[in-house]
Amino acid sequence: MNFNELKLFESALGQHNMITILQRGKDESAIAQTCITQKQGFATSEILQSILDGNDSDTHYYTVQQSDLYDGDEYYIRLTGKNKTLQSPIQVILDKITKGSVNLGFFCNVNQGIVTGADR
Repeated sequence: MNFNELKLFESALGQHNMITILQRGKDESAIAQTCITQKQGFATSEILQSILDGNDSDTHYYTVQQSDLYDGDEYYIRLTGKNKTLQSPIQVILDKITKGSVNLGFFCNVNQGIVTGADR
């Protein structure tokens, strides 16, 4: 589920991300049920139930082959899948950036990013 700008918790600041439940293993014939909501504001139990029931008019529902959800050798999960009709504007931008580019790992080892709160 991709909640986009729909806030799940009023007390939590920032972007609210997708919740994913995965089972270990790989099944080429498995179908994933996905949805991307366009709702904004704060989620109520009624809104969430409507989304979960598949009855929300502001939410787009899709079925995607499990194999289309993953990208690269590390099997990173793509929120939109490889299906071009599901791609968000962010995914389109990421595709443009990676097309014809070289990964940073080609030039050096990347071990850890910025550690916040470490400055004294």
